[in-house]
Amino acid sequence: MKQQKFIQIQNEIPMTHFFVYKDKQYPFQIDFFKYSSKFFLNNQQSLEQNKIIPLVDKEYEESLNFSEESIFSFIKYVQREQIPLNDDNVFALNYLGTRYQINSLIESTKEYIEQNKTGLILQILTNFQFDQKFNKQQYEDILSTNLINYISDDRLLSLEYPIIYRAIEKTPNKSNSKIIDFCFKCLDKFGRKASSLFALIDICD
Repeated sequence: MKQQKFIQIQNEIPMTHFFVYKDKQYPFQIDFFKYSSKFFLNNQQSLEQNKIIPLVDKEYEESLNFSEESIFSFIKYVQREQIPLNDDNVFALNYLGTRYQINSLIESTKEYIEQNKTGLILQILTNFQFDQKFNKQQYEDILSTNLINYISDDRLLSLEYPIIYRAIEKTPNKSNSKIIDFCFKCLDKFGRKASSLFALIDICD
């Protein structure tokens, strides 16, 4: 019987480009992205020439808060490595999947968010409240319907005032004492404009 052995190239494929996010660089191999990302495919020539590529649009960089771990997970996913999907990284991965037009990543993250959206509402709205391209309507509706369940969460006050106003306007529990107390907290944070919240509730009731 003839002997045989299995052999494999041990050298890793070198990284060719870098994403940059908040002044930190993240290396990646562009060939993987050309096959998985329609964005890279459609802009192949310019992206190959620019070795350093902004991860997100500069105008949104400060309002987005992606962890290093989630960015590395994004790169690993495209480079055919297995990654975890969880509450901490799903929004970053969904955003980056959408930005770079990676259909499989978009579908996986959308499915995760849909299955866990009730528990993730505040995180979703906090992360994407200033992104004009993100459709917040369905998440605002869930927030307003279940507002009493989130009223003691400090993240609620971190939302911009129009979102808070719409949530209270649509909630069926306007006269709940906790919501009234929250309106006073909004008055402290947002000042005079928050007085409009009191027109939505029946304090006497």
